[in-house]
Amino acid sequence: MIKRALSASAAAACPQFLFAGKENQSVKPAREFDVIVCGGGPAGWAAAVASARKGANTALIEQQGCLGGIWTSGLVCLILDWRNKGGLLRELLAALDKTGAQDAPHLYDPEAMKFALDSFCAAAGVKVRLYTRVCAVNAQGGKIESVETESVSGREIWRAKAFVDATGNGDVGAYAGAGFSVGNKGGKCQPATLFAIVSGLETAQLKAAGLIDSPRWRENFKAQIAAAGMSPSYSSPSLFQIRDGWTVFMVNHEFAVPCDDAEMYTAHTVAARAEINKMAAALRALGGVWKNMRLALTASHLGIREGRRLRGKYEITAEDVARGARFEDAVCRVEYWTDIHGLDASSSAFSDGGMKSKPYDIPMRALESADFSNLYMAGRCISGGFIPHASYRVTGNAAAMGEAVGKKAAARSLG
Repeated sequence: MIKRALSASAAAACPQFLFAGKENQSVKPAREFDVIVCGGGPAGWAAAVASARKGANTALIEQQGCLGGIWTSGLVCLILDWRNKGGLLRELLAALDKTGAQDAPHLYDPEAMKFALDSFCAAAGVKVRLYTRVCAVNAQGGKIESVETESVSGREIWRAKAFVDATGNGDVGAYAGAGFSVGNKGGKCQPATLFAIVSGLETAQLKAAGLIDSPRWRENFKAQIAAAGMSPSYSSPSLFQIRDGWTVFMVNHEFAVPCDDAEMYTAHTVAARAEINKMAAALRALGGVWKNMRLALTASHLGIREGRRLRGKYEITAEDVARGARFEDAVCRVEYWTDIHGLDASSSAFSDGGMKSKPYDIPMRALESADFSNLYMAGRCISGGFIPHASYRVTGNAAAMGEAVGKKAAARSLG
C-alpha cells in the first residue's frame, strides 16, 4: 500500500488527498447519465450540445478550465474546412459574428469563443464538468459501463448508456482496450505545435511589409526571422491576424511527441515556450513593424496533430480520399487538403504526401467503435489511415462529426 502524507495544514485543507494509494481513495457514488462525452474540444462540444438537444441527459467532461480545446486553450484561433458545414458550426459562427468576435468567418477571439461554447451548453442543458480527466474505463461484454475520473473532487465514477470519445488521443477507447493505430507505417506521427498570441502588430504596417494580404507573406516572414538571426523549428512559420494589434504567432514544431507520455509532453512544452520567447524577442529587436510587439500569451498546452486512431466499423483509406468517396451514411464532407506536417526536422514543413485529394465523405461507421457497441468517436481519433487523418483532422470536420455522433448516441440512449 502506497501512502503519501501531506503537511498538517495541507491535509486539513484537502482531506481527500491525505493518501495517494488507491486502497485509501474514496470513490464517490456513481453519476448517471444517458450520454457522456469525454473531451470538450470542437468535437466534444458539438456532440454534447447535439445530444442534449435531442433530449438526452448529457454530461461533458473536460480536463482544461474551458471548453474548446485547440480552439481556445490551444490558441489556434482559426477554423479550417468550415465553408460547406451547416448545423452547430454555422450557428456558432453566427453567434461569434453577432458579438464582433470575428475578423473573418474563420478567425475569432478565443475569449469570445470560450463564452460562446459555455452559452451553447447552458442553453442545451449539458452538464459540464471542467478540470476533470478520464483516468479509467470499466467495460465488459463489449460494452462500456462507466468511466472513472480524477479531479480536485477526488475519484468519481460516471455511468451512461452511450459514450463519446472526443479526447483527441482516443483515451477512452484505449483505456477500455479498443484497437487503435498510431502514426504512419513506421509509427511516426505529425509534429505538435505550441501556438502563441502576440500584441502590438498593426494591420497597416503588416500590409506594408508584405506580412499579410500578400502572395509572398510567408516568404517575407521567413526573411524577417532570418534577419533576426533565428531559424524556426517550423520551417514554414505563419502569422494570422485576429484583429488589429492581436496576432496568432505560429513558429514552432515539436517532433516525435507521443500521445501517452507526460514526461515528453512536459519537455516539449518547455522547449517550445523557450523557442517562442526567443523568437519574439529577436524580432522585436529588429524594430520597424516589430518594435511594439510583445508576446501576450502562449497556449496552455501543445497542439497535438496526431494521436491514437481508434478502430471503427469502417476505416477511411487513402483510396477514399483520392477518389472522393461517397457513402450513404455520410456525416460530413471533407474538403480540406491532405496536410502532412514534416515528421522530423529534416523534412519539408508540410506536404500532401503525394495525395491529390478530392472532397470525400466521412461515414458514420468510421465514428462507431468496432470493439464496444455503445462507444462513438469524433474528431481526430476516428477510424482512418495516416493519410486521410491529415485531411479530416481539422476542426471544421471535428465539429460536424461531433454533432452527428451526439445525435446518434442520444438516439441509442433514449431508444
